Formats: sequence, structure tokens, C-alpha cells
Amino acid sequence: MRCTPVIIITLNRYEHLRRCVESLKKNNLANKTDLYIGLDYPPNFRYEEGYKEVKDYLNKGIDGFQNVTIVQQTENKGMFGNFVSVQEEVYRKYDRFIYTEDDNEFAANYLEYMNLCLEKYEHEDSVLAVSGYSYPIDKKEFRGNVFQCGTYFSASGYGMWKLKEDKMRKHLNKPFFSKLYFDKKFMKKLLNLSRNQYVNMIKGMLEYTPDLISKGEVREVDLAFGLYMVACGKNVVYPVVSKVRNWGYDGTGVNCSRTRIRQNEKMNHRNYLFEKQAIDEDISFTEIVEDTDITQEHINRMLEGYFSISEKEYLKATIAYVFSRRVGIENVQKMIVRK
Repeated sequence: MRCTPVIIITLNRYEHLRRCVESLKKNNLANKTDLYIGLDYPPNFRYEEGYKEVKDYLNKGIDGFQNVTIVQQTENKGMFGNFVSVQEEVYRKYDRFIYTEDDNEFAANYLEYMNLCLEKYEHEDSVLAVSGYSYPIDKKEFRGNVFQCGTYFSASGYGMWKLKEDKMRKHLNKPFFSKLYFDKKFMKKLLNLSRNQYVNMIKGMLEYTPDLISKGEVREVDLAFGLYMVACGKNVVYPVVSKVRNWGYDGTGVNCSRTRIRQNEKMNHRNYLFEKQAIDEDISFTEIVEDTDITQEHINRMLEGYFSISEKEYLKATIAYVFSRRVGIENVQKMIVRK
């Protein structure tokens, strides 16, 4: 089996990074895997203490892997810039990668799962990527150990091939998403597949939230990937039992806000305690068994329960969308800023 290299990006979260690395070391394929760690440079003094702690940890050396390459930035590049610089190093030797932020903890069979899937689905055009994370939905009816989903992309420990990533990146720009936004057929399709993603796209295009566009540029993260999947008919392979536990909902990360818990509130993506999520306890993963009896419609219904939004939130987004089609996105954005 070809072992895919792992990229970790980090800055100042020592405890998160140590947990992440130690969990990967417990994998059977760790000693055959090249590990690349990108250490960004602190943007200001608030990050310096944690940065020094991480730097000391890395300078002491990390064992348990085939090779360990540390890329230390000399200026702040931000999350994406840090990732790209490390990825360039990886692409000198490999045509694929596994990516994670430093706040993920992995099951002992994560690397076997990822490598088997990256091998199996490499030439399936409909498969964009493989994720090690699995959303906390009820999967009692599932009879396999993997399934595919075409509406959501989880970047919590995902793997991708260079050719497919290059093809996707050609679409991750404002003209592409603007065309989708003003395409009534696409927006109707998106709404039918996922009310939450429909609302996310409207908020993102209006820059009411920075989840899609920030400072005039498309953010290459989960939402943009998910919308690209819907538009181009791509899927992500997910494990039935999650092989990743995300510790990043503590307010320290860039992409995850702090989890807020309200009494008697139904569990959803905004109040779920991600750090409590159970992950696969099996030591090895030797065979892919895809559940083809579970339809995409069924998966979408389950995800809609987890990614639930209020009727009020949906109506406000729909009104904003209709209005923006008449007066233009920029004019609606100005109204939002004024508010």
C-alpha cells in the first residue's frame, strides 16, 4: 500500500498539536508515513507564548513516522497560506495528501482507512475526497463501513488527490459562485438538497458571514467545497464510525467558534459537544464495505436534522436572496453593514 503523507498546520496550540501527533503515532502505518508540519509565524504578540511552546516541542523532534518535515514560516501566512506552502513541499514527492488542522484526534486505524480509500476511489470521477470524520447522525440502518455524501464536505482530517484538487480550485472563485447564486435552477436544487447549505450560501455571498467569502476572496474551506460538489456532482467518502474527534470548538481556532449549550435544546451542529464524540476503537481497517442501499435522499434527510435551522433564519435568508437578485449583492451588503 502507498502511504499518503500527512500535513498538519499549527501556530500556538501546543496541547492540541501534541494530542493530534500522539494519536497519529498510534496508527499501524505511522512508521511508513511522511509527516509534514507547517508552523505559521505569529501575527501579533498574543500568539507568541503558545508559538514558542509549539516551536520548542517541534525542535525536540518527533519520532514514530517515516520522515518528519517541519516548515517554519518566517512571516505570518495565515491558515491557508501556511497550508499551501507545506503542500508545495508534499507535491515534490507525492500526488495526494492527507490534511488536518492541529485540533483533531485520530483513531488508531485512521491511516489504514484513509490510504485504502484513497487507493480505491482515485479513478472514480464522482469522488472528490475522503474524510475521516463522520457527522453524529443515527447510522443504525447502515450496513457497510463507508458511505458517500454529495452535499457536505468535512475538512476534519480529509484526503485528496492533486489532479482532483487542481480541477476543483479552478472553480473556487467569485465569478463561479456568483453564477451559481443567480442561477435559479441551481439554487432550487440546493434548497431541495439542503436548506442549511442554501442559507449558508446566501449568507456567504452577501458576506453576512465570512464562511464563503472573506476580504473579497473565496475561502477554500468546507462550505466552498460543498457547494462545488453540489454544482459539479461530486461526493465525499465518509466512514460510518468517525475516525476523527474535533477538539477545536473551544474558541481557539479560526474555523470553529465556541460551542454554546442551552438547556433543553435539541442536539444540532451548533450545540454539539464535538470533543465528546466517540471515535472508532478498532485497531485496524482492512476492507472497504460501501453501503449502497442507503440513498443520498436518506442521508440528506438525516443531515438536515443535524444541520437544522429555524424557520425565521430560512425566511430572512430567502428574503435577502430575492432582494439581492433585484437590487444587486453589493447594495444588500451595504444595507447589512449599515445595520
